[in-house]
Amino acid sequence: MKRLLLSGIITAVFLIGCATQYQQRGFTGGFAEAQTSRNQFTIAFAGNGYTSGQRAVELCLLRCAEVSLGHGFRYFALGQSSSEYDRSTAITTGGYVPIGHGNGVYFSTSQVIAKPSTANNILCFRDKPANIKSCFDARQTFDTLSKKYGVQKEVEQFPRFRLSKARLGVVIDIEKPQALAGLHQSANTSLMVESKPKLKIKSFTESSAQEAGLKLGDEILAVDGTAITNLAKFGEVASGWNIGHVAQVTVRRDSEKEITVPVTAVFNPVLQFEQISDIKCDRPVTEKDVVILHKDVHAIDAIPVSDYRDWENPVGSMEEAENYLIAAAANDGVNGVLILDSPESVRNFDSKAEENVGFMCVLLLIPQARLGLEFETGMGYEHRFVIRRIQNAEAETAGLRIGDSILAINGIDLVQSASAARNDRLKWKIGQVVQVTVARDGRERTFPVEVIANPPALPRVNNS
Repeated sequence: MKRLLLSGIITAVFLIGCATQYQQRGFTGGFAEAQTSRNQFTIAFAGNGYTSGQRAVELCLLRCAEVSLGHGFRYFALGQSSSEYDRSTAITTGGYVPIGHGNGVYFSTSQVIAKPSTANNILCFRDKPANIKSCFDARQTFDTLSKKYGVQKEVEQFPRFRLSKARLGVVIDIEKPQALAGLHQSANTSLMVESKPKLKIKSFTESSAQEAGLKLGDEILAVDGTAITNLAKFGEVASGWNIGHVAQVTVRRDSEKEITVPVTAVFNPVLQFEQISDIKCDRPVTEKDVVILHKDVHAIDAIPVSDYRDWENPVGSMEEAENYLIAAAANDGVNGVLILDSPESVRNFDSKAEENVGFMCVLLLIPQARLGLEFETGMGYEHRFVIRRIQNAEAETAGLRIGDSILAINGIDLVQSASAARNDRLKWKIGQVVQVTVARDGRERTFPVEVIANPPALPRVNNS
């Protein structure tokens, strides 16, 4: 009896010793991660056949804690999580049993080896977020789980997340994801190497890329002569760009034709919060250059240029964010910034914003003058920009009415030529008369309207 008990203990110790350790992913499994933004990470852990599901889950959580601490964060929250078993591997055993007279029977049995894997998408924070109910304390989690699994190491320190100062202005869709591709199938690392995703243009965030000749569905093959095999390689190539850099983008179109398109890189608003110490205003900024707003801009005429959204203020204090945004706006040639610092204010501005986004800033172009009209957008020729409120007495005097649908201003169609209409608005002077074409009762009418001043806002002075 004692011998059986001792044998069982030895077997258990052997199995634990063979289980996947807390290690970078290798042939026997381990963890791997990818950083997708300043405070977002995808972390996975794959175990071998001797690893329990609980061990895989907790070692993945341990890596989540270490990654958070190593990037300067104290708390993390789980976004999407998944755990499963890979049962694609089996061991077959058997033998030959003689039954007499030179005859026999072969027999075999197969045992499926279940390999657990788990993956977490996490959000990290410097301070405990008030708007997320379930958060992990990274330090406490790391200390508890490292002690439980006998992990003796200091927290790994990671390099700062870097993005380029400029971007192409395209959104890339990965047809076959490469990051962590093989972890739910096998611990074999070759699956990661052999995976060859196609990086295709899904949409455009800047008109310059489309005007240069890129098209939706183009597969990006190379940029500036470097083959682009994944998003990390794309980021590496773009890391040294400045605004105005002309990138040579080679794409495959219609599955066969390869062409190279020169695309001018434009301002990257995401970077402005990653590398605050790297961005400096290249000229003096006065109180007339940039207006800082902290509430809804619907009361004034403002043109959004680009925006940045996060779960928290990514640079610390609001004063630091304001000072930095003034320089970033001046560098980009805009004269206004909207800063919203709570989930409620963000959703009041954009009802489609994610629920937990607690910080948003928008770079704005604020014209000197405006029509003084509020409208709602609709569908169809006569329901595109329907006037719902008139704040300009000159517009009423000229003949505009609530319910009119604005079609064009100074002969520029607001839908078909939105960019030209925007540029025209930026040239208006207070007291200037513009020609407003509206649809009313199925007829087009044009009224001369004197524009008025945009309501003044309190600027923030920056003497740097």
